[in-house]
Amino acid sequence: MSDDQHMISKKALLRGVLGAAAFAAVVLVTIILPAEYGIDPIGAGKAFGLDKIAATDDAVAADKGVTFSEAATEREDEVTINVAPGQGLEYKLHMMPGAKLQHSWVVEGGALYFDFHGEPQGDTTGYFESFTISTASKVSGIFNAPFEGSHGWYWKNKGDKPLVIKLTIKGNYDILGLKQ
Repeated sequence: MSDDQHMISKKALLRGVLGAAAFAAVVLVTIILPAEYGIDPIGAGKAFGLDKIAATDDAVAADKGVTFSEAATEREDEVTINVAPGQGLEYKLHMMPGAKLQHSWVVEGGALYFDFHGEPQGDTTGYFESFTISTASKVSGIFNAPFEGSHGWYWKNKGDKPLVIKLTIKGNYDILGLKQ
């Protein structure tokens, strides 16, 4: 084989570059701009529900009729929680809509089943919304409360030895504490 058979023509290369640029432009206009910046020039973001992703914290709070001055002031806490074998317990925070929470927790000695969830303020039906359900020995993240109410973790020790959780939280919340 000669080297000429492996060469791409300038015309084919130009076609590929223009095709990639056109694809990138479509993705930019239909997905990235609506989801990241709230800019939706052709309405695709609204059609796909991506316009909701770009909602700022202030917009979320405004939709719920709450301003950040009503939310708890920013604070930072570290909590140690003991979970006996076979025991399940909850640790809860009260948060306003749009309030931010930076959180991380580490389990000493094993992994725990957990459900990070929230319960709307005043709801009497028992409704709750799960945000993360898994089994892990450490988790960290940033959470923006979608509604006013209690938000927090349910942990269950499915093992046969006691486990200790080191929880670090920072944000706008009031501590409700442990519930067993």
